[in-house]
Amino acid sequence: MKKIFSILVLLSVFNRNVICQSLPLSISNAREMAQIGQLSGIIPLERSLNLWPIHYNNMFSFEMKSNFDTINNSFFNFCFLPLLTKNRYSLHHPDGMNDGLMIPARGFQTFFSTGFFLKTGPLEFQIFPEYVHAENKPFFGQDISNGLESVIDIPNRFGNDKFRKLDWGQSSIRFSLGSISFGITNENLWWGPGRNNAIIMSNNAPGFLHGTFKTHRPIITPLGNFEFEMIGGYIKPSGFSNKTIKRVYLNSGIISFQPKFLKGLSGGLTRSFMQEDKKYSNWKGYFPILSGLTKTSLGGTAEDAINRNQLLSIFAKYVLPNSHAQFYFEFGKEDHNWDIRDIILEYAHSRVYLTGFRKLVSIPSSKDSYFLLGAELSHLIKPLMTVNRNRSFDYSRDYNFRGLSTGGDFYQYGNLQIGYTNEGQYLGAGIGTGGSQTMFEFSWIKGMKKIGLIADRRVHEGDYSNSKWPGDMRFRWVDLSLTPVLIGTLNNMLLHISARNVKSFNYRHIFTPRVLDNDNKLLKGKGLYNLLFDLELCFFINKPKK
Repeated sequence: MKKIFSILVLLSVFNRNVICQSLPLSISNAREMAQIGQLSGIIPLERSLNLWPIHYNNMFSFEMKSNFDTINNSFFNFCFLPLLTKNRYSLHHPDGMNDGLMIPARGFQTFFSTGFFLKTGPLEFQIFPEYVHAENKPFFGQDISNGLESVIDIPNRFGNDKFRKLDWGQSSIRFSLGSISFGITNENLWWGPGRNNAIIMSNNAPGFLHGTFKTHRPIITPLGNFEFEMIGGYIKPSGFSNKTIKRVYLNSGIISFQPKFLKGLSGGLTRSFMQEDKKYSNWKGYFPILSGLTKTSLGGTAEDAINRNQLLSIFAKYVLPNSHAQFYFEFGKEDHNWDIRDIILEYAHSRVYLTGFRKLVSIPSSKDSYFLLGAELSHLIKPLMTVNRNRSFDYSRDYNFRGLSTGGDFYQYGNLQIGYTNEGQYLGAGIGTGGSQTMFEFSWIKGMKKIGLIADRRVHEGDYSNSKWPGDMRFRWVDLSLTPVLIGTLNNMLLHISARNVKSFNYRHIFTPRVLDNDNKLLKGKGLYNLLFDLELCFFINKPKK
């Protein structure tokens, strides 16, 4: 893998263009609208959109025909970044995902962000801090333990008081040369083609300070286009766990390739290592993602003695521009396979996956208007192969709370008690360990305007319910939700409104026994209603130049 990165770096210096600030994931509809723009043919296929944030020159220029540079001369470029505010209300219990610094909390919650961008020569400064304030009210079931919070840093509630946090947000300092950019950033990342979940890296958790080495635009070669990113930094505990948790070093990377011979196809690999915070004797200790893929290539049992964990995924996306459609998948694994034979015999051990499609249907009676049809299935519940495989091992550590070994549970394997989290939220898919989600969408779209309806079914902590009540699917905590969505523009302001109506069955695995006429008891899960309302306003400070 390190040879591939070296070749890409050399090729990148032949591709030079001026760039501007990155398109941050904190703007909720930015990534989605870019994907829809590619489906409709507005954004070229040369961009895979598998690595976020992406860089751009004029934000939303395809819709608003705007140039937001305040000062643009031969010495430097300067512009104000948008004024972004999000307001949320959760009626009954905590909810929400893919929202960065915001937390799952009951009650009102407010998010605020603004800043500026400055570029002088190859140096770029993006200062885009964030602030969040949450009521963080107590809620029914907050003291019920399913054991998960004793394994990794996923608190049921973020303290007993109001939650306030000021963070660097989507800020960065970069040096760019050709297609390559490197520097220090706190930005959220999203890797892979998923719409609502990403297995390795998403914006579900707050961003964390890390070094980055990446392409800010594709490297064009005779074989096709390459994009990559490699990061290294420290993920931190939430501070609300019932035990002492130390910070953990994280080294992650992604490489994405678009072949020349098949336009619209892209695919690649992501890899992430978590390891204890200590000094290493050589550079290999800090960049384990460049090491071998099998355990035998790393010394066999010697690898088990190192307190670290690997996550890996492969992904692919196929965009059909003439049909305005795309299909995609991502397949992930926890920890190493022993060797190639192990991969062949038990490829599904500790596997997770997501798959989906999106299709735009033109409306003949309305120019540039479409109906959007979409679906996505994300599955992080461990397979039976993993359960059976781990029964042969003696796990006597404190995370064997379910009666069955939890080895292979995604995001929590190993001795790193923080789990694959940052500040108490999952770095990857927001549905979390043992989660599953099936989502359907139908929307009307014109430009950056959207009116839609999203229906989804979400399983919470499926590994826990499968272990505690094996073979009985009635005991699962399942949410059914229906979410109307409205996205629009008003002058130089973007508007995003959603209202997620949720019916929770067996909420937090709580049951209400009901006695039938024949004196037989039927366990009927506790059903509860929750409303998650979001209002987001993104105001561009500079008046657009038409």
